[in-house]
Amino acid sequence: ASNLDLGEFSGYRHLILMAVPVLTALTALFVQDLLTARALGILALLAAEPVLSAAFLHPAPARLLLVALAYAWIVAGMFWVGKPYLLRDQISWLTRTPQRYRIALLAGVVCGLVILACTFTQF
Repeated sequence: ASNLDLGEFSGYRHLILMAVPVLTALTALFVQDLLTARALGILALLAAEPVLSAAFLHPAPARLLLVALAYAWIVAGMFWVGKPYLLRDQISWLTRTPQRYRIALLAGVVCGLVILACTFTQF
């Protein structure tokens, strides 16, 4: 027995454990369109949970930067899972010109440096 806690769904644990591989196989067989974008969306949704759990009830005000980032991942992940062509369109728009790509890259680096600076000064 594992320590898998499903909260109010713990009674359905065995059913869920049997259904996940079946649903994974059915998804791979019948949902052929843009599986990578859907998988990236699911990964964004899953990645937000540990960030939100770590920031929960933490006293430092800089935690709100991580919370905002996690919620942005959640919103983007929901769109990418539901409408995976949006990720393709976003990547196409972003890489259309080298200047757009550089600006996005610089924005990501600045965001990372701000979070890193807050880590050393606030946490």
